[in-house]
Amino acid sequence: MLHAGIPDTWPALNSMVMDDENRLWISTIVDDKQVYEWWILNEFGELLATFRRPRTWAVRTIKNERLYVQETDLATGIQQIVAYRLQWGNL
Repeated sequence: MLHAGIPDTWPALNSMVMDDENRLWISTIVDDKQVYEWWILNEFGELLATFRRPRTWAVRTIKNERLYVQETDLATGIQQIVAYRLQWGNL
């Protein structure tokens, strides 16, 4: 069976978000308690990209090539929505 870069065992999942291009964004739990590792899968389940971001970084929606994230400033507790333009080479 072909695995297309996907490991034999899957990590524990924290959350999943579907974008407007039918890609599935999955935050996985890793040993580092400060971050989640994000996996992006296409509609066929093929792994497109992975990246790590702080656990304070909460994806709200992904559409029109923009990733909308709720970020929390740890010092002040202030939350804000930040839009990131998607560029696969920068994830």
